[in-house]
Amino acid sequence: MTNNFKLKLNRMTMLVLAAAIGATCLIVFREYIFGSRILAFYDIGSDTAEQYLSLYAMLIRKLQTGDLTLWGADNGFGINLNMLNMTNPALMLLYITGAVIGTERMPYLLVYLYMLEIMAAGICCYLYLSVFRLDERAKAMASYMYCFSGFIMVWGQHYQFAIVPTLLILEMLFIERCIRCPRKWKGLTVMTAFLVFNSMYIAYMCLIFCAFYVCVRVLLRRLRSFKRYFWDAFHLAWVMGLGVGIGFITLLPAVAAILSVSSRLATQEPLFQRLFVTYPKVYYSTLVARLFGSTFKGISDYRGFFNYYEDPCLYFSILFALLLVQYIFLIPSISGNVASLAESSGKKFRVNKIKLIVTQYVLLVFVAACLCWAGTGTIFNGFTAFFSRYMFIVMPYFALIAAFAMHEIIRLKKVSYIALAIGVLVTGRFCLVYFIDPGMSNPKYAALAHLVCCILMGAVLVAFSIDALDAFRRYIILGLIFLLFVDVTADNIANFRGRDTVQKGGKYFEELYDVDTKDALRWIRENDGQWFRTEKGYGATLATDSMVQGYHPVSAYNSTQNANIQNYVAMYWDDLLFADINHYIYVLGCANTDQSKLCGIKYVLSRNEELDIPGTEMAAKFGDVVVYRFADVENICSYYPYDEVSGTFGTASDGLTDTVTVNYEQRDDLAKISMLDSGKDDRIDGEVTVFQKGVLFIAIPYENGWSVYVDGKKAAMRKANEGFIAVDLEAGIHSVTLKYVCPGLIKGIIITIFSIALMVAFYYLEKRRDKKTGGADDWSRMTPAELLLCTFIVLILRKVNPEKAEVWQKKLEPPAKKGRKRKRRRRKRAKEPS
Repeated sequence: MTNNFKLKLNRMTMLVLAAAIGATCLIVFREYIFGSRILAFYDIGSDTAEQYLSLYAMLIRKLQTGDLTLWGADNGFGINLNMLNMTNPALMLLYITGAVIGTERMPYLLVYLYMLEIMAAGICCYLYLSVFRLDERAKAMASYMYCFSGFIMVWGQHYQFAIVPTLLILEMLFIERCIRCPRKWKGLTVMTAFLVFNSMYIAYMCLIFCAFYVCVRVLLRRLRSFKRYFWDAFHLAWVMGLGVGIGFITLLPAVAAILSVSSRLATQEPLFQRLFVTYPKVYYSTLVARLFGSTFKGISDYRGFFNYYEDPCLYFSILFALLLVQYIFLIPSISGNVASLAESSGKKFRVNKIKLIVTQYVLLVFVAACLCWAGTGTIFNGFTAFFSRYMFIVMPYFALIAAFAMHEIIRLKKVSYIALAIGVLVTGRFCLVYFIDPGMSNPKYAALAHLVCCILMGAVLVAFSIDALDAFRRYIILGLIFLLFVDVTADNIANFRGRDTVQKGGKYFEELYDVDTKDALRWIRENDGQWFRTEKGYGATLATDSMVQGYHPVSAYNSTQNANIQNYVAMYWDDLLFADINHYIYVLGCANTDQSKLCGIKYVLSRNEELDIPGTEMAAKFGDVVVYRFADVENICSYYPYDEVSGTFGTASDGLTDTVTVNYEQRDDLAKISMLDSGKDDRIDGEVTVFQKGVLFIAIPYENGWSVYVDGKKAAMRKANEGFIAVDLEAGIHSVTLKYVCPGLIKGIIITIFSIALMVAFYYLEKRRDKKTGGADDWSRMTPAELLLCTFIVLILRKVNPEKAEVWQKKLEPPAKKGRKRKRRRRKRAKEPS
C-alpha cells in the first residue's frame, strides 16, 4: 500500500470549469443580480420569503446585540434555536456579513451565496474525481453536471440545502484519501466533525451513505481475507466515529431538542407500514420524468405526486441520460481498463476484473431499487415518514457514472451505437411528450431545448466515433461541451425565470422596515420594561415579522414547533391555526381575549383606528400605526389561588410531569407580579407578591432546558394548559428567575473536548512511534482503537509484569522495511574487523 496521496489536478481545467459555472450562473440569475428580484419566492417554496428571511434576520440581530443565547423568544411562543440551521457553514457566512451590513441588505446577498455554493460543489466534485485516473474533459463535464444537478437547483432554493452536496463529496474525497493512505486519517476526522457540526439531519443521511460507500470501496480495492476487510473498514469507521464525537457539541443538543418536545418525529403509523407504503403510478412517473428535466412536471402549477420541491428530482443533464445507457454497455471495458492500470502501476494486490464488473451491475440494480422503494426515504428520514430529500446521495454516483463513461468513450474513441440509439430514443421520447402535451404546464422552451440537445448530442457522439474525423475529435468534444452548457442553462433558466419573488425595495421591505412601526415598537420598549408579548394586525409576512422587528409574539410559521405548544393551541386556541399546524396567526384568533391575555399579549399594533378587540384601549399613535393595550395585562405571568386550580392537578401521559389547568378569569387580581425583560432571551427575572398559596402561571413553553428558581432555589415545574410552565408558591414576597440552558449542550461540549483530546493523543502516539522507527511506516494493520488500547495495556503491565509488557510493546512496533534491514546489516559488516 502506498503512503502517498496526490490529486492529479490541472489548473487550466479548474479555471475553465469555474468560468463555465460562473457564466451559467450569470445567465440563470441575471434577473436576481442585475434585475429587481430577490432569491425568495411566493409562488412555491414560500418558506423562503415567509420564514427563512425572517429567521436569518433574527439570528443577525442576536449577533449584533451580543445575545448569543440558544432560545429564540421572537419566534412565536419561543423555540430552541438548535433546530434552525444555525451552524450551516454557508449561512454562517451570511450571518456574519449581515451583522456588518444590516438585516435590510441581507436578502440581497442570497443569490451570491447560492452562486458560491454552486461553484463550491463543482470544484469539490472535480477534486473528488481527480482521485481516479480520468480524462480532464470527462472530469470537468461530470463536475459541471454535478453542481447544476436537480437537487442543488431545486432543493437548493431552500438555502441550507445547497451546501449539502459539497459536504458529501468532500467527505467522500477524504474517505478515498484515507483508504489510499491510512496515515492521513486526520483530514477525514475533521471533515466528519464539520459535517456533523453543519446539521444533525444532513449528517445522519450522509453518514449512512458513507458507511455503504466505505464497504463497497474497501471491497473493490482489496479483499485478501474477511478479517483484513473487517479491520480496514473498521479503521475508517473508527476515524469517522471520532469525527462524530468531535461534532457532539451541536449533535447532542439537536438530538435532545428533537427527542424532547419536537413534533418532527411524531407518527402513529406502524414501522412496517412506513417502510412498505405503496405509492401510485404518478410517483414513479414523476421519478422518471424529472430525470430528464427538473421542470417537466411544472413549478407553481405542479402536476406531479406531491409538489415541486418535495418530489424526487434526479435531473443531471440530458448528456447524463445518454451516458447512463453507455455506461451499462461499457462496464466490461471500464473494468478491464481499471484492472490493467492497477497491474501496470505495480500495486501489491490485483484488481479482479470480474469482481469489478459484477459489483458495478449489482450497484446499478441496487440503486435503482432503492430509488423506487419508499422505505429508503423513510430510513433516511429517521424512520418517521417517506421523504425524497435524501436523493442528493445519488448525485456523486451519477458523477462517477458520467465521468467514467465519458472517459471510456474518449479513450476508445467510439461509442456503443446500440446504447446511443436507446438513449436518444428514450430521452427524446420524454422531452417530446412534455413539449407537446397541452395538459403539462412546464416551461415549454426547456423541454424543446432538451429535445434539440438530445438529438444534437447523439449526432456529436456518432461523429466522435468516426475514424475519418480523428483530426477533428478535439473540436467535436468542444461541441459536446457547448451542448451540455446550453442544455443545463436552459433547464435552470426555467427554474428561476419569471418566478413570483420578493422585489428589491418592494412592499416586503416597506412593511418590514416601516418607520412608523419602528417608532411604535421603540416607544413600547422605552416605556415598558416588563416581559410581555406584542402582536400586529398587518405585516410583510403572514406570521414572522416579529423576528425581523424584534418583539415577542404568538404568531409563527415554524415546522419544528414545540409539541406541547401544538397541544395547547389545538385544545384551547385553535382559531390561531392557518392552513396547517405550522402557521399561527394572531389576527385569526384575536377574538379569544382570554387566551390572548393568558399568553401575555399586552400590546397590539394596528393601522385601524377603530380596532374591535374587547379589553383594549388606545395607548399611542405613530403616523398611521396605532398602539393598543390590554389594560389588565402586566406581563406573561398570572397567579391562581389553590382553591381555584387544585382540582385540576394531575399527571401527564409520561407519568412523571405534574400538570395543572388554569382559567384566566380565575386569576388573583391582588397578586403583584413584575417580570423584567433583560434583553437576553434565556433569562427572565422578577418579583412576585402573593397573599395566599397558589400557582404562578408563566407563558413560556414547557420544554427541557427551562428552569425556575424561587428565592434562589430550583422549583418543581408543572405543565400548565398542555404547553406552558407553572410553579407552586406560598404566600409572601418571592424572587422568581427563569433560566434556559440548551439541553445536551454541556454534555456535548464535554464529549467534544474528550474526542479532541483522543485525537491529539493518537496523533502524539503516532509521532512517537515514527521517531522510534526512524520514519513514517504504514500502520494500517493496527486501528487507532487498537493502538490506544495496546498503549494503555503496556503502561499497566510495565508495573505489574515487565515481561508481558515487552510482548505487548512489540505489537506497537510497525515492521521495519526490508530496505532498512539490509542497510543496517551492511553497516554492521562494515564496522566488523576484516
